[in-house]
Amino acid sequence: MHRILTTHLRVPALLAAALLGLVPLSLAALAPAARAAGAIEDPHARYAPPSPRSGPVVTPAAQARLASAGRAALWVYFADKGETDARGFARAVRLAGDRVQGHARDRRARETGGAFAPDYYDVPVVERYVDAVRSTGAKIRNVSRWMNAVSVEADPAAAARIASLPFVRSITAIAFSKRVEPVGPVIPLETRPAPATPLEEGVLPSAGTRRGLAATLGPPASYGGSVNQMTSINSRAAQDSGYTGAGVVVAMFDTGFNKAHPAVAPLKRIAEYDFVFHDGETANQAGDLTTQWDHGTGTWSVAGGYADGNLIGPAYNASFLLAKTEDNRSETPIEEDNWLAAVEWADSIGVDVISSSLGYMTFDAPYPSHTYSDLDGRTTVVTQAAALAARRGIVVASAMGNAGPPVGSLSAPADADSIL
Repeated sequence: MHRILTTHLRVPALLAAALLGLVPLSLAALAPAARAAGAIEDPHARYAPPSPRSGPVVTPAAQARLASAGRAALWVYFADKGETDARGFARAVRLAGDRVQGHARDRRARETGGAFAPDYYDVPVVERYVDAVRSTGAKIRNVSRWMNAVSVEADPAAAARIASLPFVRSITAIAFSKRVEPVGPVIPLETRPAPATPLEEGVLPSAGTRRGLAATLGPPASYGGSVNQMTSINSRAAQDSGYTGAGVVVAMFDTGFNKAHPAVAPLKRIAEYDFVFHDGETANQAGDLTTQWDHGTGTWSVAGGYADGNLIGPAYNASFLLAKTEDNRSETPIEEDNWLAAVEWADSIGVDVISSSLGYMTFDAPYPSHTYSDLDGRTTVVTQAAALAARRGIVVASAMGNAGPPVGSLSAPADADSIL
């Protein structure tokens, strides 16, 4: 996993306009590009019969992974979502749209010019399809309505049983990411256990308004050591004009978060989820390295920290979603499905901005991975997800990587269209 130094100013500079409460302006700027790109009809806009399966259901890459590893992480793509004709398609989209509520609905309506328009991506994966895959002995990792797929762990026998299911379109290998350690000095963060503090009262994911998202922290007396970075991106001037992130929902995708750290303890949190252990705690847990949460706490503090006289971020009055998507317990590569699951989760809650300091690159043999030629803006799963999030009105800020500037140093999803 490619992690970006919190001391780099590149990511805060990209985020500054969106995080400081200028999201409506950012969205207005991005919307024409998204609509222009949409001139080519979205294949999810109308019903089309499922395409017949062609070639082997299990791709050669998936077959190679199974042969070498015995048990492998795989994508299982479904042919449909249960609809059989245009009427069923329209009904499924309408019912799914009715379930999109609150901030998410408002954001998408703003992106499309005032009227909320549901689409096929809103339709959930058919539960009986997921149950059938589970019954083969495969372990379900994540379910994606955007990709109409599930990620699984399966052995060759289970994969063969999955391939025989009539509604399975294809089985592919989940790509690995390469972890690149930060360069330069990293200041250790406090490692005392974070208390189980309640989420922000009145800002539950189902809330239909921005109730509770108002500014709660006043102007700092001193920026302390963050004065130079704030000045370099003009955040101090923006904050002097009243832009401190109030009313903006920001999702942080990273290694985990020390919520008791003084730089982030005062910040508003709407929700959190650990996509590694699949629970609601993003702080360090039993089995984590003591340094697990360092990088995530650092990026969060750069975006919205509030330790008066020490560290101030540009968006200290934003409301945050915390997603733990990376596991640091070993040197083995990390799969991409956690990032996709986090994007769909954040979208459903109503996120405005996603800040991701993670990147997916090539990985050395014997681990299958993407190649540099795959970074074409449409191939990797995380790139597709980032571009779709942008089309849904989310400002996605993704790090490009620490391996630059040589050719070949870009990582996904930074190759996605219409993101920062």
